Amino acid sequence: MKKYLTLILVLAFLLTFSTSTQALIEPAVNEGQGHFMVNLVVPRADSGFSIAGDFGITDNIGIFGEIGDPYSRLGLKYQLSPEFGLTGGYVVNKSVFLGLNTSFPAADNLRIAGELGLVIPDDDLALMYEAGAIYDLPENIDIRASVNGITSEMNKFKLGFGYSF
Repeated sequence: MKKYLTLILVLAFLLTFSTSTQALIEPAVNEGQGHFMVNLVVPRADSGFSIAGDFGITDNIGIFGEIGDPYSRLGLKYQLSPEFGLTGGYVVNKSVFLGLNTSFPAADNLRIAGELGLVIPDDDLALMYEAGAIYDLPENIDIRASVNGITSEMNKFKLGFGYSF
């Protein structure tokens, strides 16, 4: 089931190049385990949805994909420690990206997460960023809120939930 969910996420990413997301991808990687996230995206003028997911290929390397606002991407992450990870991959209509993400506990059931990266398009560098919080609920479910975007575009606010498997 986990492999099918990952395959569906990757295929959905590849089939929706016209949409654009970032969804609090955490640095932790566990082989055969992953996360699925759904978010309501609220920019200043209108709103929409985004979906994202990740899956551990090994205990240090995982694959992730995101579809929605403010951009869509497909990438790999390498866990440096449970708190820090390196990310890299392809951002639709922007070219490649390299980043560093983090997640650390702030209180019981509450984590602060974020990512900072460079998008390397053909013409100029852009900064990709996200900062947010994740509150863990029972049954492998969490609530997520974040602010994210790319320096050349408008900030987006996301509110959603995640499911760990």
